[in-house]
Amino acid sequence: MNSIKITVRDKIALLTLDKGRSNALGVEMVLELKDMLANIEKDDSVWGLIITGKEEYFSAGLNFVELFDYSEEQVKYFWEQYFSLIYTFTAFKKPVVAAINGHAPSAGTILALCCDYRVMADGDYSIGINEVSLGIIVPDSFFQLYASCIGRQRANRYILEGKLINSHEALGIGLVDEVVKSDFVVNAAVKQMQKYLKYNKSVWQESKMNLRRNLVFAVQPHQPDIIKKILEEWWAPYNRSILQTIIQNFKK
Repeated sequence: MNSIKITVRDKIALLTLDKGRSNALGVEMVLELKDMLANIEKDDSVWGLIITGKEEYFSAGLNFVELFDYSEEQVKYFWEQYFSLIYTFTAFKKPVVAAINGHAPSAGTILALCCDYRVMADGDYSIGINEVSLGIIVPDSFFQLYASCIGRQRANRYILEGKLINSHEALGIGLVDEVVKSDFVVNAAVKQMQKYLKYNKSVWQESKMNLRRNLVFAVQPHQPDIIKKILEEWWAPYNRSILQTIIQNFKK
């Protein structure tokens, strides 16, 4: 695994995103996350999963530096696999807690929304679905994930504004469930996981799947029409200019 690290202790797997400085998602990380989720779901020795990042980044979102130079087929493949990852993560039966150690905008927020509980580090860290400001169409599946946490009206407004918020604002609207000092994010996630693991596994997992039935349906991975529209905008000159500016600012 080149993009993630995994350790297991007391039946809890800790998955650490570990790609470059900002843990931005490219094809490699997406595929590794899909494989790891499948392996953990089948592993009876692992009862729960915590996902975190490193330093000041949970995940900065999509890896535009990498994706910008992809061919049309490569970009199409990425979006297909990315949608598949979000479906796999949303439909994951075992308990998952996000230990959001730092910035988590865009795709970082989407990953966190797939989890059952979100602990975020106290600080001026950004979180939110800001794809519109990046020139990326927001699919209904992402909206449904967002709305399941913060309500439909607020999700609609925040998405169309490309709004990012800090950890305390996120706590206030229900986007995260807990805010703690950065040094205690993983510990707080473990504490929450231990609460989940006290219950009968099959009862807890079946209840989760019942509660998520509509959400899982909403994030079905086969979405050729929306991917086609995303790709049309991806190659539009105006949006290529936006991406170039983002990449230049990131490199600085």
